[in-house]
Amino acid sequence: MYNRLIELFAGIGTKIIDDYYDMNIKYSRYVVLALQLFMFYPLFYWVNQGNNYIFSLLMVILTCIFCGQVDTKFYKVFGLFAISLTLILILQQGVVSFFKSVDPFVIVVMVLFFICVNREEKEFQEEYSQRKIIIRTLVLFIVICLYFNKEIIGYGNKVPHISKFLNRLNQFKPINYLSQKINIPLAKSAYTFGIGYFSTSIITMLLEINK
Repeated sequence: MYNRLIELFAGIGTKIIDDYYDMNIKYSRYVVLALQLFMFYPLFYWVNQGNNYIFSLLMVILTCIFCGQVDTKFYKVFGLFAISLTLILILQQGVVSFFKSVDPFVIVVMVLFFICVNREEKEFQEEYSQRKIIIRTLVLFIVICLYFNKEIIGYGNKVPHISKFLNRLNQFKPINYLSQKINIPLAKSAYTFGIGYFSTSIITMLLEINK
């Protein structure tokens, strides 16, 4: 539970800092400064969770740099520190040994993440719009469903016809593989961060568009 709270507040904090700079939201400067200092805590927490986490963090930072999202003094310092930290941890283990230990599923997902973020950056030039709110609400819904996928499937199994369908579906190896991978610890952490990030984003855009 404590870990989930760290991840949730990291998502919320990241979006508040984003909006402070990108949308000129009038948050207190001291609140933003406190959040910026707090963000180093989830960073150390994240890299202590294993190589899947270290690799995903490195990919997220590199994606943000490539897409031009590291555009403030804080993010430049934070990004440089995060990259330096992850590279040190990778080099300590040996590059080949490190990448052999990373789950191939995580590598594929992070490549898809890079593609999606790059596409969104080109598709949505505006900071907020009704279309962006709808897309992010849909993404938030999907992320929540993924987080609670076991519970949702559990309820589905109580209905005979749905249970029969799910059992047949699970006999396919790719589906069985995915059902396991979407519940690995890194996935749960990413969902929690995403719930914090996207919910804050949607609330902020709704407030701004209704001014």
